[in-house]
Formats: sequence, structure tokens, C-alpha cells
Amino acid sequence: MNIEEMRVLDAVKTYKELEEARARIAHLEDRIDLLMSANADVARIADERDIAEQRIHLLIAERDTARLQADQNYKLREEFRDLLVTDDVERGVAVVREMKERIKRLEEAGDLLTRMVCRQDGYGIYQDEEDAVNSWHKAKEAKL
Repeated sequence: MNIEEMRVLDAVKTYKELEEARARIAHLEDRIDLLMSANADVARIADERDIAEQRIHLLIAERDTARLQADQNYKLREEFRDLLVTDDVERGVAVVREMKERIKRLEEAGDLLTRMVCRQDGYGIYQDEEDAVNSWHKAKEAKL
């Protein structure tokens, strides 16, 4: 083999190595594109995760608020039941009206008793009817 043939063989070998290097570079460029695409996917997924976490926190806060409101409603219902001895709203309203009417009658009876006590001699509690009535009214206002 002469020098010329050796140069040709070296050139062919160099050309083959160059082609192999270009193929490896093309393969690496494809892998880089794939990694870049995967990186973009990871960033998008991370953004979606952040949004989902924010939504979860919002839903937890809404759940806690709903629990608090339900608890307050339950406590109000218990208090309603304890005060009025019923769960029925219509019956409860009737009980409250009856209580108001009874209070009104008791206050009227107190007014009448106050006037009657003042008219009787010998008690010496009040100087006159007006003094007794004013004391009675002050006592009624104090209970409110």
C-alpha cells in the first residue's frame, strides 16, 4: 500500500468518524430536545400542583367555616330547645308569645297590687301611690 492509498484510507476513516460524530451529535440534540420538553412538562405540572394546593387550602378553609356555622346552628338549636322545650319553630314562637303575654299580665297585676298596697293604711312603705308606682316601674326596667 502506498502513501496515496493510505491517505485515502485515512480520509475514509476520518470521514466515517466524522459521520459517526455527527450521528452522535444529532442523537444528543434529540435527547436535549426531549429533556427540554420534559423540563417544560415538569414546570407545567409544578404549576398545576401549586394551583391544586391553593384550591385544597381554600376548600379546607371553607370546610372549617361550614363546620363552625353548623356548630353554631346546632348550639342555637340546643339553646332554643332548652329555653322553649321544643324543636318546632312554630311552637317556639307560640311559647314566646305566651311568655310575653304572661309577662304583660304579671306586670299589670304588679301595677294593680302596687296601687292597692298604697291605698291601705298602716304599711308605711310608700308615701303615696305615685311613689309606689315609680318604684315598681324602676324595678320592671331593672329586670330588662
